[in-house]
Amino acid sequence: MMNVKKERVIMVDMEQNLIDDKSGQYRRGLLDKLRGYEGDMSRLIGAGVSSDKFAVYEKVRKAIKQACYVIEKFR
Repeated sequence: MMNVKKERVIMVDMEQNLIDDKSGQYRRGLLDKLRGYEGDMSRLIGAGVSSDKFAVYEKVRKAIKQACYVIEKFR
């Protein structure tokens, strides 16, 4: 039987940094930054914006939230 070694394909530098992040400091910093951006979007929405801007800001906020989820689950 042939020994097949699975290789992981690295797509972006961030992925490599998460792999190499043994202390968790990079992950925490990245999540802190993203959560700050999410808060910014929430504040913009809360300040009262047009329905067009609301839709855009809400999509960006949701995308940031999903990015946080992916980074939290990345192993």
